[in-house]
Amino acid sequence: AHAAATRQRIFTSRTDREVKQLRDLQLPGSSLQVFQVGSRDDPRFDIRVSFQPEYFAARGVHHTCEPLTFWIHLPSDYPYQVPLVTCDSLAWSFSALSRDNLWLRIVPDDWTPSETMEMVVGKIRNLADDQAVAEAKAQAFLEIPGTAWVILGAVFCRVIVGWGGHSGFGAPPMYGDFEAQRHWKEVTVNLPVGDWYFPTDSNDLQYWGLDYPPLTAYHSLLVGRVFQVTVPDAVSLFSSRGFGSTDSTAWFRHWMRLSALLSDLVLFIPALAFFCFRGLLVAEGVGERWRSRCFCLAALCPPFLLIDHGHFQYNCVALGLVLWTINFASGRRPLLAALCFSCALLYKQTMLYFAPAIFAYLLGNSWWTVVEDNDRVYRHFAGARTLLQNVFCLGCVTILTFSLVLAPVLLSASSGSVVAAAGPAQRTAQLLRRIFPVDRGIYEDFVANFWVLISPVLKLRNAATSGESSKQFWLMTSTATTLLAFLPSCVDVFFHPTRRRLMMSLAQSSLAFFLFSWQVHEKAILLPLLPVMLSLPFLGGVSMTFGLVASFSLLPLLEKDGLTVQALTSTLAWLALACFVASRFGFMSHAGSSVKHLSFKAKVWMLMCCNMLATFCHSIPGADLVLLRRRSAGGMWIPFPEAVEKLAGTHPTPSDYLCVLSLPVAGCCCGALLLLRTAVTPPMQFPYLHTYTNSAFSCLVFASSFVLLLAAQRRQPEFDGFSGTERKVKNL
Repeated sequence: AHAAATRQRIFTSRTDREVKQLRDLQLPGSSLQVFQVGSRDDPRFDIRVSFQPEYFAARGVHHTCEPLTFWIHLPSDYPYQVPLVTCDSLAWSFSALSRDNLWLRIVPDDWTPSETMEMVVGKIRNLADDQAVAEAKAQAFLEIPGTAWVILGAVFCRVIVGWGGHSGFGAPPMYGDFEAQRHWKEVTVNLPVGDWYFPTDSNDLQYWGLDYPPLTAYHSLLVGRVFQVTVPDAVSLFSSRGFGSTDSTAWFRHWMRLSALLSDLVLFIPALAFFCFRGLLVAEGVGERWRSRCFCLAALCPPFLLIDHGHFQYNCVALGLVLWTINFASGRRPLLAALCFSCALLYKQTMLYFAPAIFAYLLGNSWWTVVEDNDRVYRHFAGARTLLQNVFCLGCVTILTFSLVLAPVLLSASSGSVVAAAGPAQRTAQLLRRIFPVDRGIYEDFVANFWVLISPVLKLRNAATSGESSKQFWLMTSTATTLLAFLPSCVDVFFHPTRRRLMMSLAQSSLAFFLFSWQVHEKAILLPLLPVMLSLPFLGGVSMTFGLVASFSLLPLLEKDGLTVQALTSTLAWLALACFVASRFGFMSHAGSSVKHLSFKAKVWMLMCCNMLATFCHSIPGADLVLLRRRSAGGMWIPFPEAVEKLAGTHPTPSDYLCVLSLPVAGCCCGALLLLRTAVTPPMQFPYLHTYTNSAFSCLVFASSFVLLLAAQRRQPEFDGFSGTERKVKNL
């Protein structure tokens, strides 16, 4: 007891004296903080040394670096036991050194009690000074030239995909989605606004009549005016049908592709870059490397390339508006968020998939206010007056936006006598019938959702269209199922309106509509894919797996368009890129949990999976694993992935296994189903066996992802900017 009291007295006096000395060492742009982590009887301290961008600017580094944070963990018998020094900034790279190597570099092996924390902090500063210039150059490459190279690569991939076929090429009389988009330009250019959604002598709604909201029509009008000047034959009334979908006019596809590419570059790519480098990921403290890989994998994700630039549509416009909605909502600009989301809804009605999550998040931010009371952080009702003001402003922006966009369609004069006699109410009813056609059935083709999965048993395609009562029953069933599916996530984001939970709720809301709602198309997988890919820093390998299976689920649709080669090539290239990211930087998420307490066999199994992927993409420069040395119980040295080592937390969870194993397992399953599709001919009585198998497998993965997303949302921080584990902080 006397020896313990002596050690405690030495520890306390030595620590107090050295802390006072460290106060004098503080330089501009750096900060020193002390955290008491031990009990009163067993005091222990952690010292955090942070270097802000101003610190590097004072040393001639003009690039904006992220804060660099070191931790000095003082043991209870300091100075007789060596302090542990770790780096807490995953975005900072010391020439690919691990935490242990960094510890060995700062604290010498021959540590003696005569060494002080002043020496340790001095070495930390020397290390930061030595690496400042090199790291600034590396981050500048990632942020500016690296991003430019990714954008150029994304443009190149879109152009390459666009050289292939498109929906309905050489398939008269209706052709396909390509002809639908071209025909809308023909209609909007040649007919008055009042005739766009009504059947007239000049507007046959049975031939690709407009069935998207008016903002799509305005976009078609804008592009059609350009075509009217440059390629007038492509938009001439009646005579231009099938233009670009026949061999003699196939050259026109490149004009259409160019319009989709420009729309992508104007809206989607800038919104994605802002999200990754200036928006939500920056606000959440995600490291530069994670932000760069998120931007890269999302910009090059095959479904975003294949649907808009292969099959041909303009989903990039609506998704870009949704991305700007997320950027403004997470940046505490709700009115701009409401404006952008209203425009997204007025461009494509399927953006309603995101509406429950957006509504719950904006209402939650209006309802609650965050209160900081000493060490406590909690939410409090903002007050009736504040709530009414916020809701009133949001409602005014939404109503004004809808009014301005819908007014020309609902109030313009028409050339037809029947249409001219219709009032605003009749016009509104006709517009809603065109935008929400419920007569098409519960699903279209073999989409990877729940109703297709159970269709062999219940024969839903026939049951849902056999009569009006049957259709109403299944319509109400699908609506109720969808509501029950997204309700838990939206309730959670209402009570905890944080940025991360918003992303999880967007993914779950859109995925609930995709799995359970009425009349879902294969292309609708783009909607849940967007927030899942943007949540890569928080979901890790699960996002990569979702992206792979989303690409795989579109294969039957793209096969009809003659885009099988483009689909397989782009998917394999993206998978190789995902494997490179996984093997080089780790499967786990930016805020993953630790697996250091897993069994030795579990670690070796994870290592085998990592090595398989590293071997798969071994031809890619730099795809080799960063190996750390770990001594096993038997005394032999074994390699261990840096991804598993550099994680926070203390207890392993099932998501640790999912993060590491989901991508290789899903890749093997997709490969096996592709081989089966190629080698085995389906029996005559089941001609769609392979298509159904594809949809059923994808549906099971999407359903599993839905459950995992709900669990992941519950684990996210309850407040923006707070870690959830509060410590008493003493500022020096």
